[in-house]
Amino acid sequence: MQQQRFAFWLSTVFWILLPRLRRPIFALFRRLAVRESVVRSATLATALWSGCAEPIALRPTELRSDDPRVTGQGDVRTVDILFVVDNSNSMCEEQKRLLESFDAFVQSLATAKADFHLAVVNTDMIDLVGGQGIFRTSPGTYLENVASCSETIPDTSFCAGKALPKFLSSMSYGGLETPEQLASLQSDFSCMVLTGIDGSPVEMGLEAARQALSRADQQDFFRWGSLLAIVFVSDENDCSDTTGTRGALIGPVYPLEDNGCEWNRNLEDSCLLPDPNATFGGLSALEVCVEGNRNTLAGLASELGVKCEPDPSTGAPCSNKLVARRTFYDFLVKKVAERNRYGTDEAGLKAAANDLIVAAIINTDAGVRYNSNEVLDGNWCNGSLSFPTAGTQGYRYQLFAEMFPEAHRVISPICDDTNGEAVNFGPPLQLIGNVIGKAINTVCMQFRPMQCDPDGMDGEACKPGARCCPAGQTCNPERLLLGVEGFEYSVCSGFEVIVEWHTPVPNTVCETNNECVAPQKCSVGVCNTVDVLVRDADYTLDLESRSCASTTGSPIELGLRAPPPSGSSLVVSYPREVM
Repeated sequence: MQQQRFAFWLSTVFWILLPRLRRPIFALFRRLAVRESVVRSATLATALWSGCAEPIALRPTELRSDDPRVTGQGDVRTVDILFVVDNSNSMCEEQKRLLESFDAFVQSLATAKADFHLAVVNTDMIDLVGGQGIFRTSPGTYLENVASCSETIPDTSFCAGKALPKFLSSMSYGGLETPEQLASLQSDFSCMVLTGIDGSPVEMGLEAARQALSRADQQDFFRWGSLLAIVFVSDENDCSDTTGTRGALIGPVYPLEDNGCEWNRNLEDSCLLPDPNATFGGLSALEVCVEGNRNTLAGLASELGVKCEPDPSTGAPCSNKLVARRTFYDFLVKKVAERNRYGTDEAGLKAAANDLIVAAIINTDAGVRYNSNEVLDGNWCNGSLSFPTAGTQGYRYQLFAEMFPEAHRVISPICDDTNGEAVNFGPPLQLIGNVIGKAINTVCMQFRPMQCDPDGMDGEACKPGARCCPAGQTCNPERLLLGVEGFEYSVCSGFEVIVEWHTPVPNTVCETNNECVAPQKCSVGVCNTVDVLVRDADYTLDLESRSCASTTGSPIELGLRAPPPSGSSLVVSYPREVM
C-alpha cells in the first residue's frame, strides 16, 4: 500500500518595491545590525501527493539571507556604470561618435526605468584630472595633439560654468521621463566623456577601473545591492603596467610605450589558437587562454600556439611584465561580493560574477602577436590592416570581458573595417543598455523545483526511494539542463509557475486569505490586490538557466518585460523541493 506524503507549494516573494518609507526603515535596520533580505518566501498552501518515497529534501540555496536589494520607489534593481575612455591622441573621432550616440544608451536605460549611477575615468595613470581612476567632472583638453584630429575638435564651451558631481545619478534627472530630462543628462555626460586627446599614449584602462573603485573618496559610487557595469572604450590595447618599482601606478614597461607593452606581454595574452576547436580538460582552447592559469598555459604552450619571448632573467616562457587579467578579475568579483554581502567563499564569488557587466568597444583581436624583432603595426581596424593609424588590437580588453558570463558581456568594434573610420556607437551602446536593462529585470528563483524520476514507477506503484508524481500526472521523460552535473532534472506533467504582482491594500491586516475581500490575497500580514502575469506577454520563463543555477542553486529564471508597478511585490509560486 502506498504511503502518503506531503509536498509544499512554494510562494517566493521578491520585494522589488517597498513603500516610500522603505529606505529609512532599512537604514534603521542597518544601524541596529539587523540584516534582512528583500527576497522572502512563504508557504501559501499544502497539497497531498501520493507516492511511496520519503519527502524530497530541499537542497540549500546559495542566495544569502543578508543580501538586501535596496532600490528606489518605482525602480528595479540598481546599477552603477563606469565608463573608461581612452584619452590618448588617436581618440578624437571616437569621442565625438561616443558623444553623438549616447542618446541610444540613455534611452535604453530610461525604457528599463533603471536607477543608475554614471561615472567616467580616462586611461591615463599620470593625469591628476580624470586620470589615476579619479572621476571626471569636466572635459579634457584638445591642445597638444590637435593635429591628430581628422575632424573639427569637439566643442566643450557649453561645459563652462557647470559644477558637476563626481558621478551622475538618474534620481537627479526625474526618472528620464521627458525629452528635457534626457537632454539634460546627455549634456552633463558629454562634459565627462569628452576626456580629451592629450593624455598618456600608454593606456591603462584595467588599472584605471581598479583605481576608480578603490579610491576612498569614491566609495559612494558603487551602491550596496547594485549591479556593476564597466564599459571600456579604446582604440589601443590595455597596458596596465604597475608591477615595477617606479611607484604604484606605472612600471618598467611604461617608457617603452606601445612597443614595450606588446613585446613584454603576458603568457595568458599570447595564445594564437591554431586549433580553436581543441579541448583540454573539458575546456575549449579559447577558454583555457581566457581563464589565464599560467601553469596550465605553460604546459600547453605548443597546442595553444603561444607566441612570446622568454624572460631571460626568470626563464619564464613570456616576459609577464603587465598585471595579469586575473588580478583585475579577482579584484572586481571580490569587490562586488563584499559590497553585496555574498561572502567571499566559492558560492559568493560565483554570485558576484553574475552581478558584473563588462563591455569593450575596441579594435577586436585579430589573432596576431609581435615579438621584439618585428615591427608593431599600429593600424588595426577590427581585424583589418587596410587603414593607417586605426590603432592596435585590444585583445587584453577582449579577453578580460570574456572572463565574465556570456549574457553579461559585450564586445564590439570601435573601427569600421569598410572605411577605417570610427563607428557609429549607437548600436553597441544600445546593446550595452539592453544587456543592463535585462539584467536589472531578471530574477533568479530561490529554490529548486520539485523533481521526479522518469523511471520511478513500477506499473501503478512508486518504486521505493523514487520521486514520483501525484495521481493523474506523469513524469516528463525530457531531462532539463541535460548534462549539467548536479542540476539535471525532470518535472511532473502538472508542473506550472504562477507569477503575480501583489499590491498592498492600505490599512489592512491579515493572517489568511479569508480575512481579505476576494479576490485579494493575504501576503506578509496585509491584504493585497493581485494581478496575474501572462507568460511571454508579461515575462519570459527559463527552466534551464545555468546562470541562476550557479547563483542561487535554482535553475528557474524570470525575465520581466516591464519594471514593477510602484509599491508592488512579485510573487512567484511553483512546486518545490521540501525538507
